[in-house]
Amino acid sequence: MQMSIDELVEQVQRLSEDDRELLLERLRQAFAPPMDPDIEASWLAEIDRRLEAIDRIQQAAGGLDERIGEIDGQFKSLDQLDTKLLELTAYLIRAQDVTRPKDTVAAELQAS
Repeated sequence: MQMSIDELVEQVQRLSEDDRELLLERLRQAFAPPMDPDIEASWLAEIDRRLEAIDRIQQAAGGLDERIGEIDGQFKSLDQLDTKLLELTAYLIRAQDVTRPKDTVAAELQAS
């Protein structure tokens, strides 16, 4: 009894992934014309080139994440410095108000 295409597909689907890959490779070898060695070498070189490009992009993206983390840390430090600067400025303004003569403060208040 000959197996139908649907039955064959069902059996292939039950194979492990490795076995399906092996089956595909054997079918390709059996029915596809052999590839010209120069063309195959060109394709392999192109695949290598693209994989290297992907690696470079991934490395750059990883470095970018680290740099963004560093910049975030610097912004936090700047925020802390800004807060401290505001505190010290307020302190100096209060100290200046205490040391000014009262008649100067009164004159400034009348002027405004």
